Amino acid sequence: MDYLPDVINEETKYNNYILCASNIAGTRKQLRPFNSELFIRNSNRFKENYDRLTNILNRLQKGERTFTPKEYDIVDSVIYSI
Repeated sequence: MDYLPDVINEETKYNNYILCASNIAGTRKQLRPFNSELFIRNSNRFKENYDRLTNILNRLQKGERTFTPKEYDIVDSVIYSI
């Protein structure tokens, strides 16, 4: 995630997506669009949520099946960002 700012020099928002491209030495390359509601761009926030995901998965492995909407959002956003 820390690598993205070094290669992306064009960004456009479209609905809930961020369209990114790199334009280096006259060659333009597009990246896949990022869903701005799911993609965790900040590496510190990703690490925090990854640790929370690990905790959720451990609880799931132990048989727990009751999770909050926030925990479902954490699972969605971390998996999407990977």
